[in-house]
Amino acid sequence: MGLAHGRWRGPVFALVCWLVGSFALSGTAQRNPVSSSPVYPGKSIGDFYDRLAGDLKQGKPLVVTVYVALCDNASQGIVRTKNPRICQGDHPERNLYWASSGGLMGHLRTQPWKRVLYRPSATDKIAITGVWTRRFRPGGALAKRGVSGRFPVYVVGLGYRGTEIHGAMVDYLKAVSGDRPEIIDIDGQTTIQFGGGAHIVGYVGHDYFMDVRDEASLLSHTRGQTTLHKGVFGLACHSDNYFRPAIQRRTNHILALNTQLTFPSAFTVLGIIRAVAAGKDHRGIHREAARAFAKGQRQTVRTMLRALSYGDKPLTEDGPHDQVEVVCRQQWGAKPMTRSYRDHHIHRITLHHQGVRHTSAQNTAERLKKMQQYHQSETVGFNDIAYHFIIDPNGGVYEGRPFNAVGETQTDYDPTGHLLICLLGDFDEQTPTKPAIEALTKLSTWAVQAFDTDVETIQGHRDHTEGTCPGSNLYRLIQEGTLKARVRELASSQRMELHIRCEPEI
Repeated sequence: MGLAHGRWRGPVFALVCWLVGSFALSGTAQRNPVSSSPVYPGKSIGDFYDRLAGDLKQGKPLVVTVYVALCDNASQGIVRTKNPRICQGDHPERNLYWASSGGLMGHLRTQPWKRVLYRPSATDKIAITGVWTRRFRPGGALAKRGVSGRFPVYVVGLGYRGTEIHGAMVDYLKAVSGDRPEIIDIDGQTTIQFGGGAHIVGYVGHDYFMDVRDEASLLSHTRGQTTLHKGVFGLACHSDNYFRPAIQRRTNHILALNTQLTFPSAFTVLGIIRAVAAGKDHRGIHREAARAFAKGQRQTVRTMLRALSYGDKPLTEDGPHDQVEVVCRQQWGAKPMTRSYRDHHIHRITLHHQGVRHTSAQNTAERLKKMQQYHQSETVGFNDIAYHFIIDPNGGVYEGRPFNAVGETQTDYDPTGHLLICLLGDFDEQTPTKPAIEALTKLSTWAVQAFDTDVETIQGHRDHTEGTCPGSNLYRLIQEGTLKARVRELASSQRMELHIRCEPEI
């Protein structure tokens, strides 16, 4: 990202979603979002439009409240950004989630919205409060309900300090779950109700549910009683899995949740607002949000349609699930990167071998430290260990570079978009062990689900350049279709999760 005229430009992907602690990442992606509720019979987004149209016909504005947890390298479970200045949670004026081209304030100021209030605070948990307004012409469901003439929309943005992400999430959950409005005075003459009294309530930022061990402490804030029908959204990595149990209820109409590791952008927020003002149904809101998201991120609409879910779905477990245990970088003794990464978006899986004999009796942590040292040497010149994951003969899976960072290669193919998995050993001479193949199968299954990629994209290094990597004995599993068949079967029968494990010693 480059800084130009006070704002950052260019697409931002899942940079801040890779946690450095212990968590579970679900690989589930909702391919076919539902527009009707299987959970609450008779529920319809028409209930939401009934409330909104009634207020608009009384001269009230459409009010949107957005709770923004400012990006913070120091206090949140995210990978450190290349430019530390954009993830300092006490400085909204340059924060990734507030001031960048995809941040709430940064995007609104490039659009035909008028800022009517901007109130910084040096001490409160909310570092900045901003209010913007714009008038829209009603369409669709609003026009059918008798709304005529242009009506005002107010966006109330609340930028919480990075260290106050817990407070941001709690206040968001209380607003989603209760009717209690908050009042803000715009100019001494105009007051609006936001928070629990808003028509649309949303969250933008890091998925705090990933950081907490006791979700019950957060869910306790969802016990409020509400009779107001609201549109709700949560733009955070894998919010479809983490937010849904907290916000799905009869009076809440879920407009957008992230099904993947994707940037929580304001592009999506404004897409939702435009669609609601146009009176579109659930499917239309989903498409408009995805279209705005795709334009901002320079991706295809089809990709972003899969990256967002909407509507209700049963909260029971989606069938059996399993997890891949991954040893974190700190535990095996990784050194920091030597320079910044290049970001990318995963769309295929590429297998490597180290090309050096390795047995189950050898110390994997020592091997990985030597590998990283070699990769970062002047001879090779990589910024970090080349691979995203490494698997040893015992079936141990080890964290390499963050998967949002482009991998490295000494050959002539471009690894952008490739998830690089390396198995320790020389598989022109050795045969992969059963534990290693099992770990590879589970890790590949997670990747296929998490990145919504096709099983057929699982290939070997030699498929992209000259050479024998990943060794004939490992490549045979790809060539004969054995590995893909196992991954396809596993992916269709259960949900795979990734569990990053950090302990004091390996």
